[in-house]
Amino acid sequence: MFSFAELGGKPPAVKFSVMSFQTIAQNILGREPTPNEGISEQVIRQQEERLKVKFPAPLLEFYASVGNLNLFIKGYQRFVRLEDLRVKDGKLVFLAEHQEVVHWAVDLTNGKAVYQTTDQCLDGQVAWHKEAFDLRHFLEAMLFLQCVMADDAMHSQTQGGYAFFASLSANEYHQNAKFRLYIEVVEQQSTIIAHGNGLAIFWQQGTILLYFINSQGMPEEMLLVCTKDEVLFDELIDRCGFAQL
Repeated sequence: MFSFAELGGKPPAVKFSVMSFQTIAQNILGREPTPNEGISEQVIRQQEERLKVKFPAPLLEFYASVGNLNLFIKGYQRFVRLEDLRVKDGKLVFLAEHQEVVHWAVDLTNGKAVYQTTDQCLDGQVAWHKEAFDLRHFLEAMLFLQCVMADDAMHSQTQGGYAFFASLSANEYHQNAKFRLYIEVVEQQSTIIAHGNGLAIFWQQGTILLYFINSQGMPEEMLLVCTKDEVLFDELIDRCGFAQL
């Protein structure tokens, strides 16, 4: 649990890049995903044959690990179903924003670079913009973002889903030193999942802190926490200015 213990030096950042998506999902949920919550490699290979492409290894691993686990596949953004995957401009389109205003694709020439487009009609000419994260780091961050942004119903339907959700406005964060101290404590006591590409994510067992950042790396809009720890949740509400969601 996060605490207001005396702050020491900030520990080295620990990334999840050495862990499989199966392990990351297990860390988030507190349980191992079942075989049925992933998609068999045989089914994935059939879609490769349909499209006449090889899926980049991280994307294949992602679908194989959690491709049928709704919290991660459609908790907020929508991962494209295997049978609906398509190739556009040498890129495999695998993710749509929840209102389908934005689409993301991976460059098949290197299997690493992720691009987004706001052109909603993918049948015409499309302008692509490269993301800062490569495919593996992008998918790692998405696992956590999907969990934080999913609604109560999605969590209640998921074994290992989260029970408590809170938010703090960026204005309150910037104006209140006590709130900033709390966030600093969280960041020091957590594993750093992402800090860049407009997004900061910190994880400790049973709790995720997520906020969107500006070009200087500072929070903007809302800071969001989802947790399984009711004591921590009460502390967020009573002492740290967070509001219940």
